[in-house]
Amino acid sequence: MKIYLFIILQLAAFSSFSQVREEMTYSAKYAFIKGGEAKLVISDTVYNDEPLTHYYVRGYSTGITKLMYDINDIYETILDDENLIPYFHIRNVKENRYRYYNETTFYYDADSICSDKSGCRETPHGMMDAMTLYAKLRHKAFVDTLEAGDIFEMDIYHADKHFKMTSTYVGTETIKTKLGKLKCHVISPIIEDSKLVAGTDALKFYITDDEYRIPVIIELEMTIGKVSGEIMSYKRYDKDGNRVETY
Repeated sequence: MKIYLFIILQLAAFSSFSQVREEMTYSAKYAFIKGGEAKLVISDTVYNDEPLTHYYVRGYSTGITKLMYDINDIYETILDDENLIPYFHIRNVKENRYRYYNETTFYYDADSICSDKSGCRETPHGMMDAMTLYAKLRHKAFVDTLEAGDIFEMDIYHADKHFKMTSTYVGTETIKTKLGKLKCHVISPIIEDSKLVAGTDALKFYITDDEYRIPVIIELEMTIGKVSGEIMSYKRYDKDGNRVETY
């Protein structure tokens, strides 16, 4: 009950209007063992009298994994998903007894942010949070400019810290998914050498090569097995709230 109340209060604080555009549900697995689920809801919204987009993600552990490690994390971002500019971000982490909550406001024109945890500071131009990165990787104008082997770098804000993420555009690949057989763009963020991961290209994102650009699989090859997040369902709605696509 508390989690639903939290969602309602946050949506009310963000806007006077909200219209769901897309809903995606993912399953997280280690090898063949299901460990949790994640739900992403993308909605039209209004923030500071400006029409923007609200990204809401909730990730939570399930089954036996929940008994061992109870996870209930929520991430929210208000952004301009056409120009790929973040405005406001929430990170609300609940993992066993650990709690972390922070709100961050982005001031894109001033290349700065204000965080409840760490105060205000300057940032690199164009820095984005994980949800805005997610939107960028789906952006046709960005992905369609890439060729196999291209390397690109982005400034990322996560957990109240800034870091540079370098990625390789691998190319396209046709894979089997819960939504069927799909041709996908493959993007691989470069990971620093680690004994836990199987090479610097161990992490891969698979994004459908169609008009919807749906992220369908995230894979991390580790030395002890594969960790993956795979889409289980996809729903798309028109401006009147009618469901127009379902997988």
